[in-house]
Amino acid sequence: MPGDLQDLITALLAKRPDDRPASAAEVYAGLAPHLPEPDPGLAVKRTPPEDPRRPFLVPQGPMPL
Repeated sequence: MPGDLQDLITALLAKRPDDRPASAAEVYAGLAPHLPEPDPGLAVKRTPPEDPRRPFLVPQGPMPL
């Protein structure tokens, strides 16, 4: 395991909060060099909801089994 990745994991598991990364952005910065490049073919285009007040529409009626 690369040393910088091991250091990040050790910091994430630190007992004292002051020894842990301060934000998710800090964790991402430590992980970024070890992540593969994103595949643009896998991106999913999302359309906005019809009614912005109800972003998640719940189906009505009995649940199918």
